[in-house]
Amino acid sequence: MTKNCIDCGATTDGAIMVAAIEGGSGPGAILYACIDHARARAKQSSAPSWLPEAIADFDAREVER
Repeated sequence: MTKNCIDCGATTDGAIMVAAIEGGSGPGAILYACIDHARARAKQSSAPSWLPEAIADFDAREVER
């Protein structure tokens, strides 16, 4: 599924979820980033703990292609 990168706005089939925003009483949101920006976000101290694993899974799938 094609997604837009939250950082650069590029449309990509290789987007990675980089954040989940809970909505409390309203709907939440899932934020996606292209692989380059996902890698940059993973280096930030505020990055979710699961992001490096999601990037590794993405890399493994790319190698299989």
